[in-house]
Amino acid sequence: TLNDTEFHIDSLAWRTDGQQLACCGGSGALHIWSLDQTTRTAETAVMTALYGHIDTVYAVKYHPNGRLIASGGHDQTVRVWNAEAGVPVATLKGHTSCVLGVAWSPNGLLLASLPARDNSVRLWDSVTWTLQTVLKCQ
Repeated sequence: TLNDTEFHIDSLAWRTDGQQLACCGGSGALHIWSLDQTTRTAETAVMTALYGHIDTVYAVKYHPNGRLIASGGHDQTVRVWNAEAGVPVATLKGHTSCVLGVAWSPNGLLLASLPARDNSVRLWDSVTWTLQTVLKCQ
């Protein structure tokens, strides 16, 4: 359970194998539950918190292979995490407003991020973690 009375959840994501559930929100952290595959009860779930964002985290998505998690936050960054070890892999900067959405391409080679105010989508290479292009929404 999350005990912080100020905490609110903004997004949820399942790992493709169903063994982890991640949530994010007002605490500035990602919360990941590793679930026992036989019981899937709160009593057997193990929660890990990943800290790196400053302030609210609005978006979370697992990579199609389940090994990485991307998150977007109020701090104008996208952060990529190792889902098993719970350690940061990359911090993607360049947004001029908070990041409200993240999405992996089906093959996992690109990560899309959606900032709040500039009507664009940024596409990041998931090998080099470099910005590939900015798509403008008109």
